[in-house]
Amino acid sequence: MGNIIEQFLRILGQIFYFLYNSIGFHNFGLTIIFFTLIIKLALMPLTLKSQKSTQEMNAIQPEVKKIQEKYKNDKEKQNAEIQKLYKENNVSCMGGCLPMLLQFPILIALYSVLRRPLTLVVGKSVDAVIALANSLPEDLKNFVLFSSGKVEIITKINEMNELKLIDVLSNNPQYLNSTITSTDLINLNFLGLDLGKIPQWQIWNIPKEELSIYLPLLIIPVVALIMTVISQRLMTPPKKEEPKKTNKPEEKNPAAGMTNAMKYMIPGMTVYFSFILPASMGLYWICTYAFQIFQSLIMNYMKKKKEEDAAQGKTETTKELDKPSQPSTEEIKKLDKPVNDKKKPSGGKK
Repeated sequence: MGNIIEQFLRILGQIFYFLYNSIGFHNFGLTIIFFTLIIKLALMPLTLKSQKSTQEMNAIQPEVKKIQEKYKNDKEKQNAEIQKLYKENNVSCMGGCLPMLLQFPILIALYSVLRRPLTLVVGKSVDAVIALANSLPEDLKNFVLFSSGKVEIITKINEMNELKLIDVLSNNPQYLNSTITSTDLINLNFLGLDLGKIPQWQIWNIPKEELSIYLPLLIIPVVALIMTVISQRLMTPPKKEEPKKTNKPEEKNPAAGMTNAMKYMIPGMTVYFSFILPASMGLYWICTYAFQIFQSLIMNYMKKKKEEDAAQGKTETTKELDKPSQPSTEEIKKLDKPVNDKKKPSGGKK
């Protein structure tokens, strides 16, 4: 199973490397943008289905409220009737969350690729990368480790951070060899941001000489949060407020509760992971939700236009019904005929 996953990650890495060397123009950030675009286009059918499901869920909320009011003293019957309503309208409770859930496996795979650019993207052998890391001086060798501490020799690729190794080799090219050359080092810089670094919110703990590196990275979590919130609001339009008939608190159904929970959970997770993963992952989130916002704007525009056309057609139909009907030519002739007959002189002898 592990070999299958490794091979899948290598294929994903090769796709990323192809984009890096072609339309990415050897720019790590630009490659992430194109890579994200491809993923979003692949997931578009599911995303469209998700947004349609969300709109359908909002459309039947008045009926759900009626069921809640009717069976407020019988929760079992209430849930059964709500599920029946969903089935009759072909609405799925998980339909709006499915694409979001599917993004997590993609996220994990992408993280694995981006944190191992030498072995999974460039395609260098694990043994060659480990050998190069072990040839570094002790302080630099310990620097490229994932966990803080000291080791005499690195034996597994998972013990080291390839992004740190690229940083070390970029600043110390004398440690490169014939197997791994300068052309194999991915350029992690994008618009002045080092996408291999992890944004730090505890700026008071950042050494002064590194403030110029880490302070600009704070824009990644901030923009990612803003884009996530905007995307969530566009995908889930606000429901129309209805006057309450009683002072009793409004009952909530499980599906609506899940949708509301996702509104807060997704932005929260975006910020959390933006501060524990490299900035490259934050850029991926920004691109993902930017594309999603663009897609939602188009869908909402088309939905609004469809509703306006339907309302206009209904108005024109009403006007036609209200318009007084004009008598036809045949009807006018029939009405005029008796009158014309009376005007004719009666025949007889003089």
